[in-house]
Amino acid sequence: MDLGLLQKDMAREVGVDKTTVYNWESGRATPAVRYIPGIICFLGYAPYDPEAPFAEKLRARREALGLSQEAFAGRLGVHESTVVRWESGTGRASRRSLRIIKALLSGWW
Repeated sequence: MDLGLLQKDMAREVGVDKTTVYNWESGRATPAVRYIPGIICFLGYAPYDPEAPFAEKLRARREALGLSQEAFAGRLGVHESTVVRWESGTGRASRRSLRIIKALLSGWW
């Protein structure tokens, strides 16, 4: 997406150096989860598919919050491996967990 800004401008807005932005743009690197909130703020939207399966939406929202799987699990009151299974699609959230997830991520679903 071309917003007419230089890499250094985006880098300053997101809190990284211009080489990092270049590496993201060229596909040489992907943004660390801690930078996702700044990227979303810079873009003005979250570039995620609203029709995506639960696993993808969960990962996307966690990243939008800038949380690691461990930190996200802590907020949900589950073990990190549970979040890993949910995000990989190999595990299903219980009704209780779904209520907690939806409360934490209100407005996402």
